[in-house]
Amino acid sequence: MNRNIDPFLKALLLLIIFSCFAVIASLKHNGQDLARISKVKSKLKQIGTTVAMYYTDTHDLKYPKNPSLLDIDTSLTNTEQTENWFELSLNSPYIFFPYEGDGYTGSAEKPLAMNWEPFPLKPNFVVVWEDGHVSSVTSEEAEKLKNSTLKNQWSTLLYQFLFRNNQALQ
Repeated sequence: MNRNIDPFLKALLLLIIFSCFAVIASLKHNGQDLARISKVKSKLKQIGTTVAMYYTDTHDLKYPKNPSLLDIDTSLTNTEQTENWFELSLNSPYIFFPYEGDGYTGSAEKPLAMNWEPFPLKPNFVVVWEDGHVSSVTSEEAEKLKNSTLKNQWSTLLYQFLFRNNQALQ
């Protein structure tokens, strides 16, 4: 038996089917992005906790010259190169805001580290603060943090011009 289906109905049916596939594909992509954001948040939280524990155990409230003294797990920063704060920032997926001699305050207002590259979904950036809490910031707030001090501006400039294709960020 041969049925004659209206061509408009066929086109509409095909459009609905392709739309469903497009929605499913975008949901899968968003799920992967959300998982990546969660992973970065978790790593930053662990970094913040490690730094807070270091200062709980010591009476010196100045950041050391060599950040490896803080015993931050290298799997969190994706780098073994931690001779100084510039090197750590430029070779890891995070910009670190403290430098040698800066004071540790444990403040909820002082940033410790933030992801270099923005996420495709909002929130674009995640920051761990010195008190150990993690929060999201907008791209504008992230730019303000990156440019808040001359040292941060220098790190950002070096990152942009020299280390954009760093393998640790892939």
